[in-house]
Order: sequence, then C-alpha cells, then structure tokens
Amino acid sequence: MRRIKTTNINTQEYWDNFATKEYMEKDIARGGSVCKFSAIHDILPVDSSILDVGCLNGNLYHFLKNKNFKMLSFTGVDLSSKLIAFAKTRFSEQTWIQADRLKLPFPDKSFDVVTLLETLEHVEDPRTTIREAIRVCKDNGSLIVSVPNELRIEDPAHIWSFTTADLFNLLSEFSTNVQVLQTCSNNRNIIGKAIINFKTYF
Repeated sequence: MRRIKTTNINTQEYWDNFATKEYMEKDIARGGSVCKFSAIHDILPVDSSILDVGCLNGNLYHFLKNKNFKMLSFTGVDLSSKLIAFAKTRFSEQTWIQADRLKLPFPDKSFDVVTLLETLEHVEDPRTTIREAIRVCKDNGSLIVSVPNELRIEDPAHIWSFTTADLFNLLSEFSTNVQVLQTCSNNRNIIGKAIINFKTYF
C-alpha cells in the first residue's frame, strides 16, 4: 500500500460536486462496474443483510437486483447527500443513509456482509475504515473490499495505490481467512474477501 497523493480532496463537498446529473446518467447507461460487480456477485453469500459503505448512486444494488440475487436486506451509506438522494429515487424499497464511514449509525454486529468498494484508495486511514466496517459486521460475516489495481486508474481523488499483495496483507491484519482475486481482462480491479473471525485487531 503506497501513498501517491499528499493532499486528500475527498470531502463531502467534493463528492456532492462529483454527483452531477451527467455523471449519474452516464454511469447508469454503462451499468457501473459490471465486471467488478460480477466477481462480487460470485462471492457474496446469499440470504444476507448487506451494508454497502460508499454506495454512490446504488449501482451495486441495481446489479444484484437485476441478477435476482437473494438477499435479506440492502443498506447503502455514502458521504454525499446528493448521491444518497439519487439512490433513494432509484430504489426506494431499500435503505439509503448519508453518513461518515468512520461513524456508521448502526449497532455492533448488525450485518452479514459489509462492502467497501473503491473506497480505501480515497480515505486517509484505510485501517480505521476497516475497523469500523468490522464493528458492524456479524461474527463469521464477510467483509468484501475492492480497490483499483496499482496505477491502472488515474484519479485525482485517489491517495493510496494497492497491489494484490498489499490488499491481502492489509486484510490479513484483521482476519485469518482472506481471499483475494483480480478481475477484468486487464486486471483493473482487486477484490478481497475476509471472513470476520475476530483476529486481534483493536
């Protein structure tokens, strides 16, 4: 895990400005990250309560819904009030909450699955973000993380760069049961799944 930017521009204002109508229309038209979502679909446990931290406009739920994936519930959290408002208009049947990833408004052990998709590369403190995600994940639940493969994607809001080994080593600090894979033909994304078996991480 290597820091590539000294300045962190990932504020609520930045993401509210990012959430333009034009972006959301283009993102929906191209289906979001279909290749990445397909790989996540294959490792998600069915009949689970899912929390998507950094949900953007709700495209993960949209993908799973179109695949008729069986889930107990889906909750999306994002820092941007605009993205949350848009997700609510798209999928009012689920729960969408504007919240800080470090102060998730849920009790301990609330969800079977917590996802952090394309999130850790944007945050100042990846380990603290993971700890908070684990807090709301049930015993033997799943934490699913995706990050861009090192230097495959140029983005002014990325402050960390990851290799496959980086993500494996990071998740292994929190779990003794970690699986990591690369997805898409150009290995654009790295996806990690950690079973929350409560290795000593606090």
